[in-house]
Amino acid sequence: MILNDFMDKQFPGLPLRKPLFYSWGIGIRFELGDPELDMSEKERYLREAGDRAVHLYGWLHQEEDKLLVVTNAHFLDRLRRHERKLNVYRRRVNDYRILRKLSQVAIPYIYADGEDDENIETHRFVLECQSRDLRSAHLVRSLCNADFNIKPSIKHEVYVINKTTGTIFHVYDDRGCDVISTSTDALREVYTACNDWVLEYDRQRIETIFA
Repeated sequence: MILNDFMDKQFPGLPLRKPLFYSWGIGIRFELGDPELDMSEKERYLREAGDRAVHLYGWLHQEEDKLLVVTNAHFLDRLRRHERKLNVYRRRVNDYRILRKLSQVAIPYIYADGEDDENIETHRFVLECQSRDLRSAHLVRSLCNADFNIKPSIKHEVYVINKTTGTIFHVYDDRGCDVISTSTDALREVYTACNDWVLEYDRQRIETIFA
């Protein structure tokens, strides 16, 4: 599988699951949503979170970059495992024909930690494409809306793997975004340009990475 081959070579030993930042040595955790905004300002809060996510995506991806867009979806049953459909991709690509490259595999639940998780299964969807094939702004804003009753939204985990630059981009929810890489060089520009958005809680660790 192309995803497994890439991860084994570029990110050996890294499970593709949350939290990426704490699982890999080179990365940045950015803050998206402004914690100072009251939830009565939900619309403004989500708009600003989405704006930041779109901006970060733009720094990390060029139109010609080769991508693997990976979705982890978790289900409580094992029935008809290969027949499940997701709308994550259909509304976020510029040409539906690219979806012919979409693959799906069922794997053991990636967060399993006991017997209670035995009946949960992770369905992993992988789309091989170029950055220009994606409606990237729609994608990242949908991820920011996941915890709110607002459309568009995506409630599954989505990881954008840039094979060209060796980065992985993951909006984990409206609060933040993890970006990891095989080298600090691939992240240095976005680290410098968007330094004000670096999560203060992890700033010292991140500054050490780029020192």
